[in-house]
Amino acid sequence: GEFFTLDLKDENLVLSPVWSPNGTQLAYNAYDSIHVLTLQRQISTFAYTIVDQTALNIGEDHPDSPLVWSPDGQQIAYGTSDGKIIILSQSDGQLILESH
Repeated sequence: GEFFTLDLKDENLVLSPVWSPNGTQLAYNAYDSIHVLTLQRQISTFAYTIVDQTALNIGEDHPDSPLVWSPDGQQIAYGTSDGKIIILSQSDGQLILESH
C-alpha cells in the first residue's frame, strides 16, 4: 500500500477515513459532520491535492461504526450508537434511509 498525509488544519478530530470505490474521494467523520474530499493525484510527485471538499451535516446521528461507501460511490452509510443505520447521499448529504 501507499502512505501519504493530508494536512487538515481546520479539523480537531478526524475519524474513520475511507476511500471511495473509484479511489478519487476520501470520506471521514469529523464528529458533527462527514467530510468528503475529492482528490487529484499528482503523477510527478505522487502527492494528492484536494480539489473539492463537501461537509455533510449529520445532526445528532453521530457515526459509531466505520463509514462505508456504496459500490457505485453515490452513498455513504454508517451505524449509530442507538442502533440506527443511516444512508446519506455523498454529494449533498440528503438522508436516503434511516432504519432502526
